[in-house]
Amino acid sequence: MPVVLKINPQKKVVHSTFFGVMTDREILEHSNTIASHPDFRPEFDEIIDLTMVTEPRVTSTGMRQLADRQSIFQTSSKHVIVAPKDLSFEKAAEFKGMSETSRPNLTVARSAAEAYRILGLE
Repeated sequence: MPVVLKINPQKKVVHSTFFGVMTDREILEHSNTIASHPDFRPEFDEIIDLTMVTEPRVTSTGMRQLADRQSIFQTSSKHVIVAPKDLSFEKAAEFKGMSETSRPNLTVARSAAEAYRILGLE
C-alpha cells in the first residue's frame, strides 16, 4: 500500500496519507521513513490520514508492537489520526488506548478539518 509523506517545516507538522490496503508491515516501517526524511524534527506534530484506506488489515499484535516502541516524536508532540470510516476509526481508537504511554497526546478525528483544528493549523 502506498503512503504519501509530506513534512511542512514552517507549520511543524508531519502528514502521512495511507492508501488502499493497510498492513502491520506498513505501519511498523513508516516511522523509519519519517525519521530518515531530511525535514523531520522530533518536536513536530503528526497527522496520520486513513481517509483513503480501503481495507485496514492492521492487527492488534501489529498495533501493540508499534505502541510499545518509543515514538520518534517528542512526548509533547500531538498526533492526530484521521479516520472517517467506522472500521478505521475503531482500529485507531484501539491504537490510541494502547499508546497512552508512548504517545500521550494522540487523538482520533473523523475529518482532516477536525485534525487541523486540534493542531491549531486552521
